Amino acid sequence: MSFNKKLLFSGCSFTAGDELVWEQYCYEKSIQRTWDELNEDNAMIDLHYPAYINYRKQFNLGGQVGNAFNRPVIDLSMDGNNNTRIALSVIKKILEKTPEETEDFHVCVGWTSLVRRTKWSNMRKKFASVSLGHYSKQKYSEFHPYIKEAIVNASGYDHNLHFIHDVMLLENFLKARGITYTFWLSLSGMPMGGIKDLKEKLFPVIPIDKVSERSNWILFNEADPIPMLGTSWTDRLLTKTNPWVSELNAHPSLASATEFAESIVSHIQSRFLDKK
Repeated sequence: MSFNKKLLFSGCSFTAGDELVWEQYCYEKSIQRTWDELNEDNAMIDLHYPAYINYRKQFNLGGQVGNAFNRPVIDLSMDGNNNTRIALSVIKKILEKTPEETEDFHVCVGWTSLVRRTKWSNMRKKFASVSLGHYSKQKYSEFHPYIKEAIVNASGYDHNLHFIHDVMLLENFLKARGITYTFWLSLSGMPMGGIKDLKEKLFPVIPIDKVSERSNWILFNEADPIPMLGTSWTDRLLTKTNPWVSELNAHPSLASATEFAESIVSHIQSRFLDKK
């Protein structure tokens, strides 16, 4: 038996890789810069970041899953991504191709933090991904009023409803096109009241236990009643010893990425092997 689909990955830095193999890249290229030094030096970013992005695609989730199946991978994941841009980037890529070209696609998405948004920038003349962390940084001052209103002052119910909308948008688009998919939570953010409270608040708007197909989610806790609002990969990593790329960078290490890539492979095999 074999898996003959083309893989399309999207997500945030947990899927893309962040600092995943930066030290290894530096060793091979004889570069003497830490990850933080790279990100603080625009000249270094221009010189090394694009090449590093291509290099780490061999080792990130998409690269490892593609290698396991010996299948090509389109990797749309980006550091700092948000859920709206994750959904729209996948939709855009599929719309750029004919239905015949995408009928054998399998989409893999790692959903990210709920406190990130897509916002138009008048200064940059393009949409940007903004987050709660940008609220204290002067270089993002253009977005501060929006961040205060849409993120800081919003409730957990607002954030979860926004996320549910993004999931429904992508999932129903994929279903309409007959494209198979695997979802998981890379990061999550549940209101203080938990899932019972969230269901009570959102049920008048949408029955949240019916909006997404449970079997297409990788579960980090089998007891989660609603996977997209449940336990995340981050939650699982927090239970492990030394799961991060470094003491200063709370992103999955190469060992953690390899372990989870194996889980993605197992899920795809159990759900979609030999299915077109």
